[in-house]
Amino acid sequence: MPARDEIREKAYVYLDEVSMDVDSINVAAFPLNELLDEAGAWVVRTCPIHCLGSGVEMPIAAFVAAEDGSGKLPLPHDFIRLLAFKMEGWNHKVTQPIRDTDEKYKQQFNRVLRGNDSKPVVVLCDGDKALEYYSSSRGTDATIETARYFPYTVVNNNYPLSLYDVTAWKLAELVLAASTDVNGMQICQNKIQELYAAL
Repeated sequence: MPARDEIREKAYVYLDEVSMDVDSINVAAFPLNELLDEAGAWVVRTCPIHCLGSGVEMPIAAFVAAEDGSGKLPLPHDFIRLLAFKMEGWNHKVTQPIRDTDEKYKQQFNRVLRGNDSKPVVVLCDGDKALEYYSSSRGTDATIETARYFPYTVVNNNYPLSLYDVTAWKLAELVLAASTDVNGMQICQNKIQELYAAL
């Protein structure tokens, strides 16, 4: 069974489990395909990173390294989550980037406080359209050692099997949110947390 169909089927079962008034919910009236893709995106952004596997290599042809040790890399259109980024010479890879709206981002413009080879910082910027790094001691000679991400546009057959259940629960929660079933939503949220704890 295709991933989309299997997750939708599970969501119907979960809706039946948690909603006292499931018969009054006109599931057919909800844009389930759009809600499914929204649920999938939420799960991919929030799940434990190991659930996403090794992902795919990021295209690096447009990478630009600056003299001050920083650099910028445009992100592919299907980028949703960074899995690993490491410059040559860094002591470790970065799996948890910050955003250009975070307070820590301002520190990257201070040569004393900014990231470095032993404490690198990676930033998602320009509305998740680019990645900046701080910083490499190699300046304009810096090279990327590892750049991997999880691609996502819609739930398809490449979607991780281990995330089907949690995605179905999130889909059920979105349906219940649209029908303002607060108790059902809370049950779904609790179930999502239980599943995340077991992953």
